[in-house]
Parts: sequence; structure tokens; C-alpha cells
Amino acid sequence: GTPPAPSGADFDGVWSGDPFSRGLARIAGLPSYPLPEDAGALLVRAPPGRRPLAVLEEWAEPVRCGSEADYERFLAALEARWFAPAWRALATGAVRHLRLVAPSDFGTLAWEAGRAAVWSFWRRPRALADVVAALAAAIGKGGETA
Repeated sequence: GTPPAPSGADFDGVWSGDPFSRGLARIAGLPSYPLPEDAGALLVRAPPGRRPLAVLEEWAEPVRCGSEADYERFLAALEARWFAPAWRALATGAVRHLRLVAPSDFGTLAWEAGRAAVWSFWRRPRALADVVAALAAAIGKGGETA
């Protein structure tokens, strides 16, 4: 068919190994690139001032099908390869804004932070039960939760 006309996006390039995500980038008129090994490599490849979207689709399978031990390894790998380097980049000013979105079969969790969040170390992390309750409430309303 005929693709729709591109509309504005919150990002200016898609970094993914997922053919569907890269196809959507093409329809949107955005460049797409192979997903690098980690957030540090992404930041080296995406010039300053860029707003990259990294799609970590290959990580979805361990969440859907894995055991508790697989899930723990998955989270540790995400932390080491993506979250910790992205947080360090935010802390050093290499990145001005982060947004993490985790869609699932049950709803979407979203989190975002700007440079000021680096100084919010005194905030207590939300308990998992609170996150799950917020997700359940958002699903009931058809929305997303942070």
C-alpha cells in the first residue's frame, strides 16, 4: 500500500535490529541504523544533539518465556549494557533527557528523567508492589504509567 505521510517524531533516528521497527522508521522518513552493543556505543555513533530511539526488541523474549533466573540475568544485562551507561551520560551532561518505555501484553511502563533527576538521589525507589498497582490502574484506564 501507500505509506502515510511522515509526521513529527520525538526522535530523529531509530537504532534497532528489529525489521519491524526499522520499517516503521522508513515509513516515518527517519534513518535507521543497526542496534549497537550498548548505550555507550550508541552515544558514540549518534552525534551530539541527536535524539536516538533504541529499540531493544531482542530482549523481549527472555521476559516472556524465561525462568526467574533468566529474568534476573536479563535485568542485570540491561542494567550493565544500557541503563547504567545511559544514566552516567545523563549525569555527565552527554545526554539531556532519557525516556524508557517498556510495553508488555498487560500495559506500558514509562519512565523519563532530565538532568535534574541526577540530583534526586534522596528519593526512595518505588516498591515493586506500587509499580504493579500503578500498572494495573493504568491498564484499567487504557493508558500508560510512569
